Amino acid sequence: MWYNRPIDWFGFSQRRDRLDQKPVRVAVVGVGYFGAIHCAKIAGLPGAKLEAVVDTDAIRGSEVARRYGTQAFRSHRDLIGKVDAAVVAVPTSAHHAVAADLLAAGLDLLIEKPLAETPDEAAHLCHLAKRNALCLQVGHLERFNPVLMETLRRIQAPKYVRMERTGPFSGRGADVDVVLELMIHDLDILLQLTKSPVKSVSASGQALLSPYLDFTTARVEFEDGLVADLLASRVGPNISRKFFVLDAHGTLEVDLGSRTILRKGYHGECVREENAVYGCTTFDPLMDQDRAFVEVLRNGRKPKVSGDAGMAAVTLASRILDNIRPGGCH
Repeated sequence: MWYNRPIDWFGFSQRRDRLDQKPVRVAVVGVGYFGAIHCAKIAGLPGAKLEAVVDTDAIRGSEVARRYGTQAFRSHRDLIGKVDAAVVAVPTSAHHAVAADLLAAGLDLLIEKPLAETPDEAAHLCHLAKRNALCLQVGHLERFNPVLMETLRRIQAPKYVRMERTGPFSGRGADVDVVLELMIHDLDILLQLTKSPVKSVSASGQALLSPYLDFTTARVEFEDGLVADLLASRVGPNISRKFFVLDAHGTLEVDLGSRTILRKGYHGECVREENAVYGCTTFDPLMDQDRAFVEVLRNGRKPKVSGDAGMAAVTLASRILDNIRPGGCH
């Protein structure tokens, strides 16, 4: 296991000052469905320049590069010395190998969730970023959802959480278990609700349309008494991103998809009801996330979703998966 040491934020800020007078040169590594969307966002950001794209599929890479007037490479190693930062949007199974090379070469990174496939790989990436005073941001996109931000402000002393995240099978992300593809979002949210250590984990799951778990349920209990039940499925008929919280004031029912929050008291009275769609005209969490990454590079502030936060989510996901696989323990 790798161990982290405090980042030299002063050195990071000093280095960033030199970028203030010119656009940050950013590359996108992996320009499949999601990576191509990142290209569009980066290309439209002031203070950034989409300097290059990388894809092992030369035809796909060239096509995306032409669309945005930039250059294409087949290997991420070709970026070294040509860009300041990169968005890593390759399949999860390749996150560690690609990101480790780029961090060792001195590039700041935004890595799509999950940070890595295992806790050891995640810890290694955090170690490299801190050793080299680099920005390591993780793409937990819900952190930029205004409904989640509002919900987190309202929750007081949570006692119980039920979370559900489902969608139809698309094939994207199916190189890993659904825990790392979908449930990882809710694990990151859950870890924002308590700083207490995990007491126990129980879980079950099934592989249905891929070689990996496509459907998983889990119960996580924390030392402070918080209990969470989670469901993640990539073989459901509908897209759902909902959770329910029981806290000191009653219940909160949250739908991150339709962007609604409903607060009720313990006796059923409606204490505060919100059905407004938050930020409906400007709601673009991916643009907000990529903008935040570029702003971090230009002003030296800490990223909203740090490598350590990404590693914590991967570590909890690993405990859930170990509980399902043969030989797993509670």
